[in-house]
Amino acid sequence: MPRNRPELLMFVLIGILLAAVTVSSLLDKGANSPTNPNARSDPANKQITRLSGQARVVDGDTIRLKGQRIRILGIDAPEMKQTCKTSQGAIWACGQKSRQYLLSMLASKNLVCESRARDIYARLLARCMLDGVDIGATMVRSGMAISYYDYKSEESQAKRERVGVWQGEFIKPRAWRNARK
Repeated sequence: MPRNRPELLMFVLIGILLAAVTVSSLLDKGANSPTNPNARSDPANKQITRLSGQARVVDGDTIRLKGQRIRILGIDAPEMKQTCKTSQGAIWACGQKSRQYLLSMLASKNLVCESRARDIYARLLARCMLDGVDIGATMVRSGMAISYYDYKSEESQAKRERVGVWQGEFIKPRAWRNARK
């Protein structure tokens, strides 16, 4: 325990500094939280990037548009090599099916994407609309992707209807990726 006023003052100041650092790190955690594990905070660059046109599908949650790689915000689709099981235990290529589903949805149509951030792989994180319909919501509702945060009601609907990955057993895409590192 501190014996005199200067030591007590130093002890209190260190405590306040530690508390401030802790609070600051908790407030900053939002951009890198588990709800969006690939987000990267960039306070200096909060401008909106808007792109539109015909997209090329990379996989179930990534597209290319106007030369930019875009990760569809708020969803996580099975990886291309990932498989899932039906309720009868049959194995199906859920990663490839997810890509095919997105491909058929976007076929030769004009997509509009808006982004405010990039992920750790420098992809734009964007909400994308097709004829006024959010494609992230559609992917989750179809069971071809799971929700990180925004699409919980669509995910609940897919679970109830047992569609896509929810028809049987699957490993969440993030866990599947982590197991292969």
